[in-house]
Amino acid sequence: MNVILVTVDELLEDYQDAPYVLLIGQPDSTSTTASGVIYNLLQDSGSILEAMMVEDAREIAIRYGIWNANQTVMMMSSVFVEDIYLVLQILKGREVMILPDSYTLIFDTPPVIFTTEVVYEFEAFGIDPFKATDSLVQISMSTPTAPTLQVTRYNATTTPHTLDSTTGLEVGDYAMGRYLDVDLTGSDYVLEAATIWIFYRHTDLDLNNDGVLDTVNDLNESTLVMYYYNPITDEWVKLTDGLDWVFAMGVNTTDVEVYGETYAGYIWVQVEHLSLFAVAGQVYQVALFADWMLIVAIAISGMVVVGVVFAFRRFRGQSRDRKHSKMIDQLLE
Repeated sequence: MNVILVTVDELLEDYQDAPYVLLIGQPDSTSTTASGVIYNLLQDSGSILEAMMVEDAREIAIRYGIWNANQTVMMMSSVFVEDIYLVLQILKGREVMILPDSYTLIFDTPPVIFTTEVVYEFEAFGIDPFKATDSLVQISMSTPTAPTLQVTRYNATTTPHTLDSTTGLEVGDYAMGRYLDVDLTGSDYVLEAATIWIFYRHTDLDLNNDGVLDTVNDLNESTLVMYYYNPITDEWVKLTDGLDWVFAMGVNTTDVEVYGETYAGYIWVQVEHLSLFAVAGQVYQVALFADWMLIVAIAISGMVVVGVVFAFRRFRGQSRDRKHSKMIDQLLE
């Protein structure tokens, strides 16, 4: 690997197409040196920028596709002589291509071996892969293969296979409109397990698009599940513990912030098969007590019902608005 030392001006003018860029310095919003470039590149990274700015910190941050799709930019707040081996491993160990809604991860050599069971494991984590797909992927293989991982995010309009009642969506479930395609290729690889995290926003839960959460016909996030597209049968399969190739699954309904992005939560699964995945769940229903009261009111008086129903809906609407406002306040804290 040839190393060329350049100034910030030379970097921005002549080397934006360089496949590998190493920047050294502590982020500084007022600096015109590499420190200023690092600050600008990490403004949307949340806690990553905060960690890099700690005095005497020895932190590393990596961005992909900054000035071109096939570029790796490595940033270090401080360096030591022995860091040269870590730099070479990160820069040359794999290639990452970032595109809108997708990324491709290409390994030049087999991933590092983990555990005494000889498992070749790697994680598709990082600021730009995450921002491109709202997801995290971890792969474990039992073979020393140099694989290629491609992950693509789709919505209800762009997905190649729609999840609905005609393709396998079970009665009572509603599709969120979030799809993630995970494709692993390589020379005779043997997949041990893949763990997939799909993060969702509050707007993904608001199926009726009224701007208020947790109301009738909105997705109840505690009921969220994943579906798997079977390319052989051309149908969707709901992932459950009863499938022998589904090892674990779960839902986190607590608001989280990842790389500066705020999410309502995430759903995850650990499986043995890869394909296109989709998120679905059940919606909130009208309370049975409210239905019963409405029927009684109708039976008593048609004249009274107009006022009762109007007051009831208005009261509940005000209550929901207060709840939504409180949620937004907590989100901005």
